Amino acid sequence: MPSRISRFVSGRFRWSRQQHVKETRPDAVVLGSDWSRDETELEDGFQSTLRFLKTNGVQRIYVVGSPPQWNPALSTVLFRHYLFHKTVPSRLFPGGTFAHTRGLDAHLRSLSTKLHFEYIPSVDALCDSA
Repeated sequence: MPSRISRFVSGRFRWSRQQHVKETRPDAVVLGSDWSRDETELEDGFQSTLRFLKTNGVQRIYVVGSPPQWNPALSTVLFRHYLFHKTVPSRLFPGGTFAHTRGLDAHLRSLSTKLHFEYIPSVDALCDSA
């Protein structure tokens, strides 16, 4: 199965976005996803998508990293905290739950250098460092 980013370029599901890029020829594009779904085909998917975007005049490409993943789900963590403390926390310590996301961030940082796009890690923006 092709990765989500490949479908952006080649699949029927993403045809409207292709057409939009071809018609508007934007200077910049922001791509975001839960990249862990595409992990095994990430580099090939990015290469084809970047080729398409650059061919259609896009000068700056920004990739936003995967959002933090909670196990159990964030809603469960918040509910449990509320049950025990009767408050909703303003911040939660992520513990070891983001190890996979942080590993994927490292891979995306490496790809950003190799394939020439700007990478914005969402975990760094949303979470305290652990």
